[in-house]
Amino acid sequence: MRQRRRESPVYGDGDGYRDAESVRSMLRSWGQDMDPAESGILPGAEAAGRGYGTGLDVPHADAAAVVGAVVRLLGAPAGPGRRPRGLAELAALSGLPAERFAELRLLAQALVVDEHPSAPIWSAEERLEASSWVAVLIERRGDDGVAALVAELRRSR
Repeated sequence: MRQRRRESPVYGDGDGYRDAESVRSMLRSWGQDMDPAESGILPGAEAAGRGYGTGLDVPHADAAAVVGAVVRLLGAPAGPGRRPRGLAELAALSGLPAERFAELRLLAQALVVDEHPSAPIWSAEERLEASSWVAVLIERRGDDGVAALVAELRRSR
């Protein structure tokens, strides 16, 4: 008996932005009945156009600075050539199977990376790298890791 390959509805056509946008859209629909004061989303987040870039109260920074903050929080080796790069290496660092890491990376992109005020000017590759590192942080430290990242980024003000 031949098994059919299961397609994940999250991945769509493989376009990282569209996948993360569908996650953001789904999460926004869940929160439509929520009082905006309780949502944690800063005023103007929806008016920003594509729905990203205003949700985190952190200063503007380039993607490398955000990745550097995550690397420091994880205690990963720093410096060019010393830290893991690429999805396969980061998935291995997370300890998750590749499919689960890809799902967590989409959530990290939708809920953390694309909410950074500088995200709209980052390249797709920069957002992918930042999302991958944030996914490792979430896997290792959960919500506390995201809170620590926001605190670390705020210190640069």
